Amino acid sequence: MKLLTPLSKLSFIAIICFSLITISSNLRADQVDSLSVIPTNPTANDVVQLILHTQFSSGGCWVDSFTVSISGGYINVFAYYSTGSLAVICTRTDTFTIGKLAAGAYQLVGNQFTGSAWQDTGSVNFTVTPMTGIDDPDIYSSRLNTIFPNPAGQSMSMNYALPNGNLTGNLVIFDLHGRQLLDQTLNGNSGAIQIQRSGLVEGMYFYAIRTEAGMLEVRKLIVH
Repeated sequence: MKLLTPLSKLSFIAIICFSLITISSNLRADQVDSLSVIPTNPTANDVVQLILHTQFSSGGCWVDSFTVSISGGYINVFAYYSTGSLAVICTRTDTFTIGKLAAGAYQLVGNQFTGSAWQDTGSVNFTVTPMTGIDDPDIYSSRLNTIFPNPAGQSMSMNYALPNGNLTGNLVIFDLHGRQLLDQTLNGNSGAIQIQRSGLVEGMYFYAIRTEAGMLEVRKLIVH
């Protein structure tokens, strides 16, 4: 068996140390883990939101501010974070509101900053389809189409009114990744329903009423 010379041993140790440092650095880097938009298939009447999953090399971590820049079909979200000094990996899932967008194809870029230093970016492509005729400020500003209580316990209620004479619709609830978890039929132009939290664990969700004409304003739901 061939023995390593002292120089070979030193080279071998240096390679191992460099590999460990590289792996540690990669594991601890501030980075964008993933991003998505909700609703997953937005219309021109929907409020589009960005769900941004980030990781930081120290904790705690929190959002200081964010800005949105829209130029044609390109959207940039600049999210500014601060971190603490704890030697732990800190992860976050944050929701940033883009607003209503004109019909068309878009590329959305999420930019992660720690303080003023850029750290990482991620992008997602999506299409906004045209829809008209469901804007109704009176519905948005009232308690109609709002789940209560919120935060919710074992059961929830909602008084609803469908816009523009629609006789049927659906209450849809989806998670932070845009996965639909509940689809409850609404019968009649207006009424009240009871909503069971079956399948909804503690956490934050989004909900909206969907009709043949499109989806009404997306709202936040907390389940505890």
